[in-house]
Amino acid sequence: MDKILDPEDYIDEDLVCEKCGWAGKASDANLIDFYGVSKIKELHCPNCDTIVATIESPK
Repeated sequence: MDKILDPEDYIDEDLVCEKCGWAGKASDANLIDFYGVSKIKELHCPNCDTIVATIESPK
């Protein structure tokens, strides 16, 4: 299961991809934003595109 991160301070969070083993900061992952459709954003592994974390906005 992916981590749920705070939208205010997620950038420096350490993440690990369980599928390919990539490890890095949230700032290095690919941010997927659904642009107003959902309050959830996803962080995807830059190597294999697996979801490694979600960011849940209060709005």
